[in-house]
Amino acid sequence: MKLLITGANGRVGSALCRYFLQRGDVVIPVTRAEVDLADLDALRLFLLDQELDCLINPAAMSAPDQCAREPELAQRINADAPAVMAEIAQLRGVRMIHFSTDYVFAGDHAGKRLESQCAEPSTVYGRGKLTGEQRVLKNAPGLASVLRVSWVYGGERPGFVDQVMAQLLAGQSVRAVSDKWSIPTALDDLCEWVSWLSTSSPGGIWHGCHAGEPVSWYALAIAVQETLQAGGWLAPGACVHAQSITEMSQWAARRPIHTAMDSAKLSSHLPRPIVDWRDALRRVIEKKMAGVPPIMLDA
Repeated sequence: MKLLITGANGRVGSALCRYFLQRGDVVIPVTRAEVDLADLDALRLFLLDQELDCLINPAAMSAPDQCAREPELAQRINADAPAVMAEIAQLRGVRMIHFSTDYVFAGDHAGKRLESQCAEPSTVYGRGKLTGEQRVLKNAPGLASVLRVSWVYGGERPGFVDQVMAQLLAGQSVRAVSDKWSIPTALDDLCEWVSWLSTSSPGGIWHGCHAGEPVSWYALAIAVQETLQAGGWLAPGACVHAQSITEMSQWAARRPIHTAMDSAKLSSHLPRPIVDWRDALRRVIEKKMAGVPPIMLDA
């Protein structure tokens, strides 16, 4: 299988490139060096020159603050460029997997969102991503799948979980927001879900996150701490402090509060059901810490 993967330098894109290469597929990694997604004419010409079986688009302008500062650029990258990709996918008759986000939801009430529920984004980033979803599905009906993801961690580029681990293992305290909720997604599992979508998906919208109840960043940090302690890699007494989202003064753009998604639809189609986020987190940490001896604690 020959797959074109955008954002090949990013956390998700680079992991997907490794995954499919290890599986024996042919991968066309696309970064800004190959084509600037904001240049729609160049993007169209570039894609028309490629032979492929599936187009995977995790590339995005994903920083909410940057999107708020540069809304026109965010529109081109998050909505216009995916629409062009879908046009080419339709023209070639190949599958497309377009990545989206839990930020397409307003986040004004608790609970887990289904794919069928109305998306009403409250940020420039979320609005651009929702427009991208709609245009992709319109331009490549039946061939395009939209995969909404949340709080992806793992891979070579450190994310929240990796940062919490590093701080705790270095004896540093951790501060994490306790009044914003979603569900984390382990990158290894995400790659397997994308593999299924690349060959078997009937198209449409899918929620790609783990099972379980919504969690705050603070509670997720506590779960990291507890897993490290259970494995003997971290002594009791490590400090994880809660903070309110209102204390995040460095955030210029608002963030939605409740954006947890229900992944039961995707889970029901996969060869293996999606596991609880706590089980996935435990597996990822144990894999990362494999070969690291437990610390010696006083009796």
